[in-house]
Amino acid sequence: MKYVIIDNNMPILFGVDGNHADFNERFPGKITSAGFALLENATGGFRVKIYGRSSSLNIGPSPEDGNIIYAHLTSEDPNRHK
Repeated sequence: MKYVIIDNNMPILFGVDGNHADFNERFPGKITSAGFALLENATGGFRVKIYGRSSSLNIGPSPEDGNIIYAHLTSEDPNRHK
């Protein structure tokens, strides 16, 4: 799936058919990072793997994007998936 993170550390996840740039129209100047996310099975749950970058926004991921997405998908400790 694709994602963008807006400036309040809110992740927005969407399908690969979507375009990162579409969210720039909705949140101009507020997108801080973007890329692709993969949810992988892990012992006792899942982990978030971040890869790639948005060519339409010319912006890549932040080192904390996986933690931000994980924290919003679960109430567990976001460092658990590392």
